[in-house]
Amino acid sequence: MGKTHGLTLGKFAPLHKGHQLVIETALAEMDEMSVIIYDAPETTAIPLNIRSKWIKRLYPKVKVIEAWDGPTEVGDTPEIKRKHEKYIIDQLKVSGITHFYSSEFYGNI
Repeated sequence: MGKTHGLTLGKFAPLHKGHQLVIETALAEMDEMSVIIYDAPETTAIPLNIRSKWIKRLYPKVKVIEAWDGPTEVGDTPEIKRKHEKYIIDQLKVSGITHFYSSEFYGNI
């Protein structure tokens, strides 16, 4: 059986117990775990690099990917989903994901 690689994403503005539950659940279930953090200056004054450090300190085994220029649109439309998927695959070069973790609507299959 191949390695499992989980992914979650968000603004983590601020990081809270719900985010931690998602990350910790994935860490317990996956061989590898990646977290994408969006810049989101329209949402929070907490800089991306600070939010990234929170996760790196708490979860040193997690690969943290800072999304400085990610899409800002949020919604449940095929166009918005495609835009985010394209950004993650083409711009951030994220690949090999076997599981996606989320408590948001976009985590539903």
